[in-house]
Amino acid sequence: MGKTLPILKKAIFALIAADILLLSVYNAVFDYLWSFAFVLIAFATFLLFLIYTSINKKVVRIPYSLVMFILVLAVSIIFSFYRFTTLLNVYIIVSATLFYIIVTNTASNAEEYFLLLVILWVGVFEATIGFLAYFLNVLVPSNVLSIYFASHAFISGTRVSSFFQYPNSLAGFLLMPFFVSLYVLSGQKTLAKRLTFTFISAFILFVFYLAGSRGGYIIFAISLVLFLLFYKRLGRKDFTNLLMVVILSLIFYFTNYKLFYPSISENISRIKVMLGFFAGERNKSLSDRIQLAKDALNIFLHHPIFGTGLGTFKDAMLKYRIGLFFAREPHSMPFRLLAETGIIGFLAAFYFYVENLLRGLKKNPYLYVAVSAIFLHTFLDLDFAYPLVISATFIGFAFMFNPDSSRSVKLAFNYNVVLSLIVISLIVLSILPGFLSAMYYNGGNSLLNSNEFNRAISSFSMANYLQKNNAEIHAKTALCFEELAYANAGRCDTYLKHSISEYQEASKCNKLSFIYPLYAGNLYLLFKDKNSIGLLEESYNLNPLWKPVLADLALAYAYTGDDDKKAIPLAREALAFNARRNVYNALHYTTPAKKDSTSYTALGFASKSINSINYFNEAIKLDPDNGFAYLGKALLEKGILSVENLRRAVNVSSCILDAREKYFKNAPLIKVKNIEFLDNGKVFVSVDIVQNSYLLSEIQIYVVQEEKSVKVASFNSKEGNLVFHLPAWLKGKYRIKIKGIDLNGMPLSATVSPEFDRK
Repeated sequence: MGKTLPILKKAIFALIAADILLLSVYNAVFDYLWSFAFVLIAFATFLLFLIYTSINKKVVRIPYSLVMFILVLAVSIIFSFYRFTTLLNVYIIVSATLFYIIVTNTASNAEEYFLLLVILWVGVFEATIGFLAYFLNVLVPSNVLSIYFASHAFISGTRVSSFFQYPNSLAGFLLMPFFVSLYVLSGQKTLAKRLTFTFISAFILFVFYLAGSRGGYIIFAISLVLFLLFYKRLGRKDFTNLLMVVILSLIFYFTNYKLFYPSISENISRIKVMLGFFAGERNKSLSDRIQLAKDALNIFLHHPIFGTGLGTFKDAMLKYRIGLFFAREPHSMPFRLLAETGIIGFLAAFYFYVENLLRGLKKNPYLYVAVSAIFLHTFLDLDFAYPLVISATFIGFAFMFNPDSSRSVKLAFNYNVVLSLIVISLIVLSILPGFLSAMYYNGGNSLLNSNEFNRAISSFSMANYLQKNNAEIHAKTALCFEELAYANAGRCDTYLKHSISEYQEASKCNKLSFIYPLYAGNLYLLFKDKNSIGLLEESYNLNPLWKPVLADLALAYAYTGDDDKKAIPLAREALAFNARRNVYNALHYTTPAKKDSTSYTALGFASKSINSINYFNEAIKLDPDNGFAYLGKALLEKGILSVENLRRAVNVSSCILDAREKYFKNAPLIKVKNIEFLDNGKVFVSVDIVQNSYLLSEIQIYVVQEEKSVKVASFNSKEGNLVFHLPAWLKGKYRIKIKGIDLNGMPLSATVSPEFDRK
């Protein structure tokens, strides 16, 4: 027992360190797999902690404020509009609170110092990768590593992002290891170590400049003021160290003017813009942030008690936004909590934060400034979406915990046994399946990108079996079925019905997303089904400022014949909508040209006048792949022109049911006049092409034996007398199949002979 406890304790803190190091590399905000991996390790660590405290018969103390915060987060899952993403976000935050509980109840000064060093070296690692990305981008931009860094957002223009892939959040995080480094520097006695940590501190601050975050500069200035407030508790040496580090970092920055001039120039211009904005000048970036804050407040006003659920801002803002700018996060932790957790979550969180910050005033000044800096930066950007920032913040808060002055829930030995069982249940029943589901989801994405759609569907099906409430899994499965439909025109209907079903399941999971009913509605439109109208109206109601949806809705009204009078004003409203291309790109749906093409197509079907053909022609001019526009022209024309436009409609969109049915009624048919068997295995077939022979490009001959079908010859469609060889391996009973291929490469018809027997 005496040896077990120290080893167990070391294992606990080693796992915390491993989890933080994992996040330093896999720090993507919205990556399911690594988020679940982080959560799984965190809960496993907490399980060891409970075992440790049970063996040690130690009372576990958890502040009332933290208990309240965790309970509010748990309750918020029930009221979420997208429970999967809320559950995952809650798990991430709760994982960080578990670190807080572990540190406050078991960490000695040595373990606290160990975790500080972990955060410090993670900061050095992130800064080093960021500097390397900048250095290579400026000096050797064509280098393979430079291209990798640029394509994976390790650098954005002249601003470094490192593994954060977003410069502002890198800057916000580096503030904590910078002040931790100063703290470590203050305790060094030998000259070599002092020089080493002076250099490390200066290097972190230097890369902080390279990130070019205006919010970071503001928080850094506030941090320096906080540092000055501790003047009486800090000696002259501490301020001398700070001054030396700042000067050395500036020397790094300005020494090689040629190398760092792009960053210096960019930062100066960004600061000028910020100062100009405060002076009343307009700036889009800063104005967009104000709009995001207003959007968050508008969401809060509509859902004031519990919000819409953690992680749902990106969908909720589309319904409640006041302008067209779109972002996945409100770029401010307080506004995010208001929108996503309502007033209850907001107050519970800030009760915990304020309590720790107030009690932390009596603790180590360096750590207080370090934690305050990283925490305050979450007010100005999306840092709170990063598990690394959340974990570092809560570990920092743990250093401020005062067991003598904090009102806490006390859990004795017997309770720990019960809690251990609860944690095991959480790991087995929720976290582990989620992690495995994310593995299958990532595998399905890779297969989808490789166009292996059937295998991707199998992988997504397993992911869905393990985690049933993930809308993204259903959406990716739907996309696979769509791709299969367009690749196999003969099975369009079957595949598209599966796709519609998956999009509707995605809508049930995520009730705020406008994109799933939009996609499902457009698939119903291929069947000329009036269900498309209701789904497209639902999509528009979920994103009422996004007028391109009105183009799809207008087409649904006009094409299905439901209400032409409604279609025309909707189409004209969509045509009148103007927005920058980046606004379109942000939502990953349609383009200005396609939006207008759809609108003109709706006008063509709805107007039923001489202008209809002009509307369809304009639609095709804007989008040559608009199958509905070709179909509209075909319905107005006669003879060869009609069939040709039907062919084009099927060519660009083989799954428009109406176009396919009308086209195949007019497609060429192959009539066999005679079949003769010649010497040496030769076969002579005489054929006639019935109706619209110009559409036929090729005649293919197949030998069919049981389930096996083998192509043995192909001929120009103008040939009427076909001679080919039977394959030498062919024995027994077989049939000859003659298939026509049209100008689109599509099989049109197949004529199968009676059964023959080759001895």
